[in-house]
Amino acid sequence: EWSEWTVLTAATCETDGVKTRKCSKCDAEESGKIEALIPTKGLEYAAGAEKNTCVVAGIGTAVATDIIIPGVYQGKKVVGIGDEAFRESNIRSVVIPDSVTSIGEFAFGGCRSLTSITIGSGVTSIGKGAFFSCSSLTSITLPNSVTSIGYSAFSWCSSLTSITIPNSVTSIEIWTFSDCKSLTSITIPNSVTSIDHYAFYDCSSLTQVNYKGTEEQWNKIQIGFDNSCLKSAKRYYI
Repeated sequence: EWSEWTVLTAATCETDGVKTRKCSKCDAEESGKIEALIPTKGLEYAAGAEKNTCVVAGIGTAVATDIIIPGVYQGKKVVGIGDEAFRESNIRSVVIPDSVTSIGEFAFGGCRSLTSITIGSGVTSIGKGAFFSCSSLTSITLPNSVTSIGYSAFSWCSSLTSITIPNSVTSIEIWTFSDCKSLTSITIPNSVTSIDHYAFYDCSSLTQVNYKGTEEQWNKIQIGFDNSCLKSAKRYYI
């Protein structure tokens, strides 16, 4: 009686992935292959800042709603998602490869059908309004490579229920999670030293804050005004 598959190594556009499962009645175990992802055709690209690099500039002629961004396009390394690249499109899911280091301003702003996004481990910066008003997005995992999150990056993500801030982030900018009315819990690392005005404005469902530090460290954080939802939530030091 086999269990559900567990992903050991996720598939990318360049390599197959590996999955495994076990029998619930004996010690039997088997592995399986996850076929390499097929990049979405028709996306628009632009030259990157460095030689032999490029960024995704727009949806172009692509008709797919489940978007898979390649790590390499026509021999050039894909290093970014440009400003407003997918803004207000009807995409449902996105897979971003490890080669990408930045997600531009409003790159996915207003993508109200977007329910799933996988962010590669190379992303260091998320631009302002990057996921503004992605009202169907229920969860998102930010890799520890992320060091900066622009203001309003997740504002009006009205279905988002929880999020963990990466350990390398030092500040939560103005409006970052404002009007995330379904947000019930957030995990904040002790690397954060400031939380700007309105960062958690009208997060009316926020009841739990998991803080990776001590009460003394928390009290040293500069918290701007109109963050009453954050302050009134029950806090756990983990």
